[in-house]
Amino acid sequence: MEFYKKNAVKGTVFYLGPVMYGICQGSAGYERSISKHNVLEISGNYFRMRGSEDEKLEAFCIISGYKYVFYSDRKIFNNTWYSGYLAYFKMTAYASPDYEYDDGPVILYLNGLGCAIGRKMYFTKRKNWFVEIGLGIAFNIFNIKPDSPYDCEPLPLLPRPILQIGGRF
Repeated sequence: MEFYKKNAVKGTVFYLGPVMYGICQGSAGYERSISKHNVLEISGNYFRMRGSEDEKLEAFCIISGYKYVFYSDRKIFNNTWYSGYLAYFKMTAYASPDYEYDDGPVILYLNGLGCAIGRKMYFTKRKNWFVEIGLGIAFNIFNIKPDSPYDCEPLPLLPRPILQIGGRF
């Protein structure tokens, strides 16, 4: 079985700040190589931030896309990829309950297309374990509001930093 016919699972978890307050972020993804250069992927991302006065921010993102992987004898270009993807992003911000003018949460969303570029660096010669870094951006193309009685505003664009550790099987 050749190496490009394998699946890959990747993800990260970050937590910054004190136990009750701080930033928590997690992501998970799955890749399926359909040929030597072509990969299909799906990934999800969750972000939560809580302040000292009970203000809270939550965000969720789902991304599905296609990657084209470059293989080269030049080390700098080997395992470099570019990707086109569909993105669904929803962020909900809750103000502190102490504020009298609080009308409920504010919801921001993005439903659109994105592109990214990055590189996969392997830890072993057998290419079982890797770290993936990259950067992407998504544009709001589909103006679909989430069902909510609160204010909903579309985001014009959404940056996508990529840092994931994973394994192939």
